[in-house]
Amino acid sequence: MALTEKQIEALKPTGARIAARDTGKGSTPGLELRVAVGGAKTWALRYTLEDGTRRRLTLGRYPDLNLADARIEALEARTKIAHKGDPAADKKRKRQEERAKTVRTVGDLANLLFDAGEVRPSTDEYRRWLWKKHLKPLLGDMRFGDLSSKAVRQLRTKIAEGAGETTANRAMALLNRIFNYGVAEEHLTANPLPKIKPFEEGSRARVLTDAELKAFWKATEATKTATRNGDRERDDLQVSRALAVSVLLCLVTGQRGGEVAGMMRGELDLTAKTWLLPEERSKSKREHLIPLSQTALDLIKEAIKLADHRLAKLKDKDATERQPLPTDPIFPSHHAGGHSLPTV
Repeated sequence: MALTEKQIEALKPTGARIAARDTGKGSTPGLELRVAVGGAKTWALRYTLEDGTRRRLTLGRYPDLNLADARIEALEARTKIAHKGDPAADKKRKRQEERAKTVRTVGDLANLLFDAGEVRPSTDEYRRWLWKKHLKPLLGDMRFGDLSSKAVRQLRTKIAEGAGETTANRAMALLNRIFNYGVAEEHLTANPLPKIKPFEEGSRARVLTDAELKAFWKATEATKTATRNGDRERDDLQVSRALAVSVLLCLVTGQRGGEVAGMMRGELDLTAKTWLLPEERSKSKREHLIPLSQTALDLIKEAIKLADHRLAKLKDKDATERQPLPTDPIFPSHHAGGHSLPTV
């Protein structure tokens, strides 16, 4: 159905990005409201070019851009598309041209790379975190010509000591990619980074044995009856039932923890026994239809029951009547009105 202001205001963040699409009578084709992990709501328009290329055009933030204005901007963009235009590419090109005028520091180059959108959103999010956490504090304002081999090696050692050798390797790989991008875009004549041998990384081959899986499954049974009472010093139980169910669902479906934690009601078809994982939450960036076993169905029904119970408690608290929405998470946060990973 078409989005309404009331539905938009009711949308809360989950453990992953979600997208509420404007469909049905009175809606604008391709318009969607994307809700980030932190709760920021952004309007976007999805469209496909004649050659089959898919695009997403960011229109603006909600509530700065309300529903009516977002629909108007989306229709204007669709008019350009109908005349063989590509508004998303035009917007990116304009932004890159503006930044290219003032590319002087390592931070300027990093921003250009991030704007290029060359990787999937999950990788982009990790890159940005890596840059902000480990590279930007020392290199963000540094000019290209001031970068020395000694400074890079010292930074690498510092990251390894504080966050581990694997993170140090990833940080150096990102820095190398930033400079290679600068060379490709002709902001630099050569990559100034010294060649540094990466730390050796061992492969992760550890898996749970059948006995360990059995012991874990048995341990989660306690969450059905035991209570924490909000006091971990008096209560030995360290996880909620919702968290136990989410982990068990990872085991029986084979899906990633973040994908399960972000599961929403509208993704499930309990009659057909399927879960449609949307492209924006899939690592492969493709929709994934996941068949559900009876065990998985039973766990999902239990999670929905727990979520409904929590929703009922919130109604009693604020006296606001609201029915569950397709975008409501199966594993809501314990914070009133919030949605994230199940409470630990």
